[in-house]
Amino acid sequence: MTGRCFTAAIFTKLIAILLGIVAIFSGGRYEQVDATLASEITTASEEIVVEIFNYTGKTLNYGMSFMLEKQDGDTWTYLEPAEPFTELGIVHRNLTTQTFTVDLLRYFGGPLEEGTYRLSKTYHADYSFVIEFTI
Repeated sequence: MTGRCFTAAIFTKLIAILLGIVAIFSGGRYEQVDATLASEITTASEEIVVEIFNYTGKTLNYGMSFMLEKQDGDTWTYLEPAEPFTELGIVHRNLTTQTFTVDLLRYFGGPLEEGTYRLSKTYHADYSFVIEFTI
């Protein structure tokens, strides 16, 4: 399993570098925040780890807030966190990657059950990402 995670980490860094090069040579037209799951999520997972790539051309600040929804047929149901988010002033510089971790024990009382989920996060009002995953 370690080899697979190591390979995924290298792949993630290569993508970050390539997208950074695209951002530089496109004259800033590639202005967005991208994200990918850093590891597989199962019914035993105690956290969701996301790698976030900043290609906005700006330094962004964010806190711990996020939105987690579960798909129920054709609708998405918001999962209410057990406690409020801490609004830290985390700095995310342009052309860098950061890890964002959702503590499932803290916010939802434990691992998620089987289903399809959607995790979203907004930076300021201008940038956001959405990741869908199935357990």
